[in-house]
Amino acid sequence: MLPVSGLLSPILLLLPLLILALFLCPRLKQANPNEWLIIINKGEQRLAGVGLKSWVWPMETAVTYPSVMTKVKFDAMQTTSEMQGVKVSGFAIFSVLRTEDGPFRYYKYMQGAGNGMAEENLKGMAESLMRKHVATTTLSDVLRDREALRQTVRDEMMETTKGWGVWLETLEITDVQICSNKLFEDLQAEFRQDAHVKAEQVRLASSKLLAEQQAAHDEELTALNCRTALAKNKAEIDEETSRAEYEGDAQLARAQQQVVLANKQLEVEEQKMETERKLEFGRQKLRHDLQSYGEDLHRQRHVAEHAHEMQLKKAELEVDGNMSERAMQVHAMKHTADIYEKLPLKEFKVHNFVSPDSVSGGGLAALLPGISALSQVARPVDDRTSPVAKALPFFARPVGYGARAGSVAKTLPFLARPVGYGTRARPVVKALPLFA
Repeated sequence: MLPVSGLLSPILLLLPLLILALFLCPRLKQANPNEWLIIINKGEQRLAGVGLKSWVWPMETAVTYPSVMTKVKFDAMQTTSEMQGVKVSGFAIFSVLRTEDGPFRYYKYMQGAGNGMAEENLKGMAESLMRKHVATTTLSDVLRDREALRQTVRDEMMETTKGWGVWLETLEITDVQICSNKLFEDLQAEFRQDAHVKAEQVRLASSKLLAEQQAAHDEELTALNCRTALAKNKAEIDEETSRAEYEGDAQLARAQQQVVLANKQLEVEEQKMETERKLEFGRQKLRHDLQSYGEDLHRQRHVAEHAHEMQLKKAELEVDGNMSERAMQVHAMKHTADIYEKLPLKEFKVHNFVSPDSVSGGGLAALLPGISALSQVARPVDDRTSPVAKALPFFARPVGYGARAGSVAKTLPFLARPVGYGTRARPVVKALPLFA
């Protein structure tokens, strides 16, 4: 390994060379888009520009300052060549001189002294030059020929400010005032009188011209009215003729259209009648077919009903042939009750005087005591059905027409026991209280 002293000796030799190289290398300098950049070499401007970017060598200087325009107002009071006092007001706008070494001179003489000092210098120069030229100019030229006065003062200021690096953009005169009010009124007197005379002359000429124009207008209007009336009458006659022709053509067209419409209506009526005739034929045929079909159905139904009635009668006859003696009696009582129900009777009372001979001889009187006994036997006790009622449910004695009514009571309503003679009592029960 090399000793430390052997490594430091080359570094110490290269360090001055590096420092010298850094000192001699140029630096990059950049100005903003609204700033001037001036590079000065040996007291002279080498390079200048707005928003400039450039390399600066070690022996050079770079400065920047704003690139703006400055406005200066001035007021100058001075007497004219006629010894009349006036006050001239205006303003001047200046910026940096962009030719030659103007930016460097502006930086030396104006920017270095500060904005306030530069404005005061330019304001004082403008006021001095304005007084100088107003003193040698007549009052009329000062009031009326401001452009010549402004141009003279601007040219003289430009000759001086170029050495300062200042470019005078413009110099304007905003107002010229006469210090004496009386003089101002006297100066206006002539103008006022001339203006009054001219105004009167213009007014008279205008009145005369208006009168002539009015007369010519009235004449033209009269002629125009006559021509208009004549044209109007002619137009009315032409319009009446045209209207009559148009009405005649319209009537003829309407008549022709009515004939065509009548023919079309006749065709439509004929088609309608033909359609109605066909529809009527169709309806009659449909009714005939429906009637024939209904008659066939009626005949078939009649045959079926007749066959059904024959079967029912046959079944009834078979049932009647197999019916016991007691069932025959009940059946007879049912038909008897049906007969009494259909009779138009309001009140019917039956007094039972049954003699022993009648009972022994049979018949309806012999059935009454048996029905009464069966009713007593079929009465339920403590919500339990008696053996007879269970064996013969059609003898179960209901209370009214409730859900517990027996089949016989439902089949033979006159056996139902009503509660008194209320609305639920059957007609036969009312008539025959002995069935209660």
